[in-house]
Amino acid sequence: NQPSAYAINAILNPAINVLEGIEVKSLPLVNEDNWIKYYRKFSEEFIGNSTNSNRCTFVNPEIIEFSYSDSLDTYEAVLKEPLVMENKGLGYKVIFEIDYFRSNIKETRFHVRASFEPMEPDNHRTKKRWKKNRQRSYLGSKFHFLKSLMNDDLKSEGYQVFKTTDLSLVSAYRPVRQKSEIISTDDLGRTYLDFEGYLVVDYLKEYQHPSYNDPVINKPVYGTVVNSGVSSGNLTQRSSVELDDEKVRILKNGQIANPEEIQFYGYWSWERMSELMPIDYDAKSDN
Repeated sequence: NQPSAYAINAILNPAINVLEGIEVKSLPLVNEDNWIKYYRKFSEEFIGNSTNSNRCTFVNPEIIEFSYSDSLDTYEAVLKEPLVMENKGLGYKVIFEIDYFRSNIKETRFHVRASFEPMEPDNHRTKKRWKKNRQRSYLGSKFHFLKSLMNDDLKSEGYQVFKTTDLSLVSAYRPVRQKSEIISTDDLGRTYLDFEGYLVVDYLKEYQHPSYNDPVINKPVYGTVVNSGVSSGNLTQRSSVELDDEKVRILKNGQIANPEEIQFYGYWSWERMSELMPIDYDAKSDN
């Protein structure tokens, strides 16, 4: 039997909903006289003050516009095209797509996507220096930690990890001895950071940079980033991690699926884009 076809004529009564007015506000752009002041602030916040910061330059800084709000005491960087940075400390040209960047006295927040193009070294000496600097920047970084965590080799890679609910109370630190204490897996095999309170992460194979300042709790670093508040007595690199969601997914390559769901404090918050390395960097092959 062939299926029957039906035509239905129907009349629908229209329903009209009137929405309340929406007010769209934007921060006023700063004038040319004040542009250099905000550019210097932006450069320090974005590039940082670590080892490679003096070797980083923006190729196209003229594309950046800044807006400022007196009432919020906040400035924003507005970019309609990618910002290009040459990192002559690591030998990369880095292209940043910046979704947003805003900063005030309490914090700096930005969301970027970065792609890397290797630069050609002038000579073998430069190539050797770049390889050494890349390894130094990668080892002890957030990416290195997360990959080491996924591979369950934190100890051999130089990490000591604690859980705590109070960063200022060292006696409350509890050592993390197994990956399962801070990692969970769902029915589909997806992996998550899953813990309450904070993780405190010590990287024992490298000392802090001399210009790094480890302030008391809640004191801003460079006016923007709050440190973990715990003094590293042996001057090794100490960072802390807080989840903004109940659990945060980690991809197989060690990258956070949604970076806005996690906050990093301490040394990792101090290291900025001058130390950023590609997620697929391999310290052994340096590809």
